[in-house]
Amino acid sequence: MSSTINGGIKSLTMTTQLKFAGNPGELMVEINDIPVGTIPFSSIATVTTIDNLNVTGDFVIEILNPNTGQRMAIDDLTWTCYSTLGVNESPKPVQLPIYPNPIKNGEYLNLNEKVNEILL
Repeated sequence: MSSTINGGIKSLTMTTQLKFAGNPGELMVEINDIPVGTIPFSSIATVTTIDNLNVTGDFVIEILNPNTGQRMAIDDLTWTCYSTLGVNESPKPVQLPIYPNPIKNGEYLNLNEKVNEILL
């Protein structure tokens, strides 16, 4: 069971894998004591997403294993907030040195941002 998390939850993703002998199974996932879905596990690492949870405000995640004796690993547990966080994002100026030339062997440099100023 997690501690209380704020910001709501839209989706939950995790990787599971059965690490020792045993049969495949499913973990039960609850948000605020309400069942919201299951996460399968087997001997093959599996990434699963439970989408459209749409819980606002504070929430608690609980992952239950009803399969007694089954031992599996849970990795890369992530979630998407239901609403944007209360943090103001401000763009940070990015400087890219072009001297000495960072491009070699006919490679191209593709910038994913608008270049406002070039300093030479």
